[in-house]
Amino acid sequence: MAEPDYRTEMDESGNKDVKDAIHFVLFRGKTPGYTQNEYIREYLLRLEKVEEYVRSSVTENRFNDISLCYFGQITRNRCRMERADIRDHSMIYYFPIAFELSKGCSVGCDFCGFAADKLNGIFRYNEENVVLWKEILNITKRIIGPVAGSSPCYFATEPFDNPDYEKFLLAYNDVFGELPQTTTAVCERDPERFRRFLELVGRKNLRERATVRLSVRSLSHFEKIMDTFSEDELADTEILANHPESLNRYSDSGRSRSNPDIDDAKRLKYSISCVAGLHVNMVEKTVSFMEPEIPDDEYSLGYRIRGKKTFKNADDYEKCVKILISMYARQKIGNDDRLMWNRNISIDCCDDKVISFDGEGSHYRISKGKLMLDLIACVNEDNSLSEMVSKLGLFGDVYETALQRLQELYIRGYVRIV
Repeated sequence: MAEPDYRTEMDESGNKDVKDAIHFVLFRGKTPGYTQNEYIREYLLRLEKVEEYVRSSVTENRFNDISLCYFGQITRNRCRMERADIRDHSMIYYFPIAFELSKGCSVGCDFCGFAADKLNGIFRYNEENVVLWKEILNITKRIIGPVAGSSPCYFATEPFDNPDYEKFLLAYNDVFGELPQTTTAVCERDPERFRRFLELVGRKNLRERATVRLSVRSLSHFEKIMDTFSEDELADTEILANHPESLNRYSDSGRSRSNPDIDDAKRLKYSISCVAGLHVNMVEKTVSFMEPEIPDDEYSLGYRIRGKKTFKNADDYEKCVKILISMYARQKIGNDDRLMWNRNISIDCCDDKVISFDGEGSHYRISKGKLMLDLIACVNEDNSLSEMVSKLGLFGDVYETALQRLQELYIRGYVRIV
């Protein structure tokens, strides 16, 4: 992905197994007998371990608050329906919570999808903060559940901007029994610190959970990483080749959205936000409830913040979390909920028999009839469920049918709660 000269070199080499393996990894190009290729077999073996962990980390039994579980599933349904690029990545799931241990970022990548501000605050590992951190982690585990153990301690931040990052992660491990994933763009800034971090994480976590990822800022940055660390040290880290010469593409959000040097062919119309739930900044002491959105002029950072609260202590934090979850982690449409059609879909009523709700390459069809046409009109008029019931005079079986139809459309992401 990262090195154009290497791709050319391998293309021109006589080693067919290597060429086939590279083609498979980059483009999923399956040549005859590809499963006999030793490189592909090893790649698939490692990939299977990581995917197995990802799937098992978000199962329903790891949630104490089931509403967050269902909200995450609904968000995933919606995002996969809206964009084929997301649907093609079966391992995209959304965390119910993410923490930030600093405010802003020192790196300033010109492709940053969140347009992170400059670094202007660090949550240090002092006596007062350690007590608060451990209390917050225990509250998080009690309310959200073990699933929060895989949630990151960074968002629009660089983890290693915090000199105490490793200490906070060890406390995380004490509470959850696992270390969350770390993505850094500055592994070469302090090579010895990074080497110690790899040792702390351990080979098993690196290999089977993709616990450490390296974001590459430029081709020279990639070369410096390769020169600084050995093949063995980096063997089980994931390289995110984000530099212009790579084959990677960028979310068309944040700084990349306004960067004229990024070719349109490298822009992706989907969000890189990995959170469908709570976002906690420990410097500001804020809790937000957010969900990913397709980047556009309104959601230029690729996410929508539904609500935001400030806390002073652990008790405040618990209250904020419970209020935000109850307000926004919705499994079902409520009577007072105002509804809107997902603006990234189209609704086709031209067929005599069915109405088609269409995302990007995905379709959901419902039998055409007066009830469904009336519901479409009512949602367009920004009515709440109770207003729709009153306006259309729904009761009995007709009411149940209308509610079921709207709920099905909500679960699939075609209907949104305002």
